[in-house]
Amino acid sequence: MKNLWAKLRERLYDHSVDIEQRIGTMFMSMGCVAAFLGLMICFGANVTMAGFFAVAIIVIVTPIVMIISQKTKRGVAGRIIMVAFIIFAIPMVWFTAGGLNSGVNVWFVYELFFITLALHGKMAGIAIGIATVIDLGCYVISYFYPDLIKEFSQPRQAYISICGSVVIVTIAMCTTVAIQKNIYKEEQRKLEENQKELERANSYQKAFLANMSHEIRSPINAVLGMNEMIKRTDNLEEIKKYAANIEEAGGALLSLINDILDFSKIESGNMEIVCNEYDVMSVIRSSYNMVYLRAKEKGLEFHIKNHQNIPKTLYGDEQRIRQVITNLLTNSVKYTENGHINLVIDFERIAPDNIELLIMVMDTGVGISKENMVKMFDSFQRLDITKNRTIEGTGLGLAITRNLVELMNGKIEVKSEIGKGTTFTVTIPQRVINPEPMGCFQKSAVKKTKEYKEAFHAPTARVLVVDDMQMNLLVIQGLLKKTQIQVETALSGEAALGLSKQKQYDVILMDHMMPEMDGIEAFYRIREESELNKDTPVIMLTANAVSGVEAEYIEAGFSDYISKPVKPDLLEKMLKKYIPEHKIEA
Repeated sequence: MKNLWAKLRERLYDHSVDIEQRIGTMFMSMGCVAAFLGLMICFGANVTMAGFFAVAIIVIVTPIVMIISQKTKRGVAGRIIMVAFIIFAIPMVWFTAGGLNSGVNVWFVYELFFITLALHGKMAGIAIGIATVIDLGCYVISYFYPDLIKEFSQPRQAYISICGSVVIVTIAMCTTVAIQKNIYKEEQRKLEENQKELERANSYQKAFLANMSHEIRSPINAVLGMNEMIKRTDNLEEIKKYAANIEEAGGALLSLINDILDFSKIESGNMEIVCNEYDVMSVIRSSYNMVYLRAKEKGLEFHIKNHQNIPKTLYGDEQRIRQVITNLLTNSVKYTENGHINLVIDFERIAPDNIELLIMVMDTGVGISKENMVKMFDSFQRLDITKNRTIEGTGLGLAITRNLVELMNGKIEVKSEIGKGTTFTVTIPQRVINPEPMGCFQKSAVKKTKEYKEAFHAPTARVLVVDDMQMNLLVIQGLLKKTQIQVETALSGEAALGLSKQKQYDVILMDHMMPEMDGIEAFYRIREESELNKDTPVIMLTANAVSGVEAEYIEAGFSDYISKPVKPDLLEKMLKKYIPEHKIEA
């Protein structure tokens, strides 16, 4: 008996078994125990042979059904059979073992209790309805046809039956509820443990992403930075052409890395939607700039059409909306060999201050078959890979796009026909900030590529750049050369701390991930130990581009944040913001 209970307990708390199946096992086990104890009452109350036989059938059938259902792993079916059997077996005991003057009245209560816990949904409702009708029928028949009831011959028998049934049913119901509560309590404990494990895994993944972002983006920063200096210093057309090719290849590599990092952020739940005010025309223009050259190189027509009454300024995640548009346009360029690509921007007003922003990208590309349509938004999917093996990409673009749209509470739909093209339709709710119409998009408004020209000069300004990679220091020095800023460098946090105690700087550019003393510790030490630079703006310049880090750096006390690879115009703009005005020359 002890071993049997140990096995039952082990099964009830076995997390590898579905919780509904475990609870079902518990219900049926308690049913077996209750039925067996009911048989004992029959002995004590000296019921008729018919009554004893009816209870014996319940005792025999209950464990058989339980064992078979557990062996075949059909717990629900077993409980349904058990419930059906009880619904008809207990009324049979009513007529053969005392009727109204017996303990069967209490067993009717246990019957409904058992059904409620054993079954769910419509099935439970139907079973309770049938049981209630049959049970009430027993009372009606007893009233009109009392001769059909096998009454006890002695009051003592009725007393034993009623008293014993109350005790057994009470114990059975209380035990059932107690065990069920323990099962859920244990499940809750396990869930909390899993949640902690998940949080630890997320923290490890975030750290891994930060490291990978740093390790991969740092050398790309060096490549693109050095390439920018080649473009600025060499006027030979052939060299410029080579530099442009390097820039394009570096941009493609950076795009792939960003896709992988974005996908990892989404998978780990670290992707954040950061809303702010933005100009719709600016988003359209920048998306056009990112794609039109690639379309032109393939000989594709690229048209943009927008509703001129779209509100000029909206509130949403400008970066992610631009990413959605660019991903869809880039995808269309990849899979379209001839014809055209159209971008349509429209809107639908859903409230005075809210609209649904409509984005449609239509192409005359290869199209998507019906069988591929269902998996096109899956991660790492490359459709018709044999035909499209020369097309670059990770297969993450559309998966990321769908997730971004859903994170912004939007919807994405696709219609396609093989050989005729594809249309993507995205709707994203946005809040209106400035209802003034944006007007029509004009190609003439698109910024043309122009020769580099420094934004300002600051020959008396002093900037300290801290990075553990010599190449990155050379890049920043080269990018700032024409601004005439006095750039000093440090290869470690310790070296930066030493310099900060000797000289006052207008701005400090600090890398994060450095050996021994990282950028954050160096920042705190400078604030505490350097009288000269206690209030100097410190900007985090790092290859850590994991979602949410900018807010963490600002919260830590940094004045601002720039991610690598460094965009030259953004670097100059950032320094101009923090260098004292009297040191800036036009």
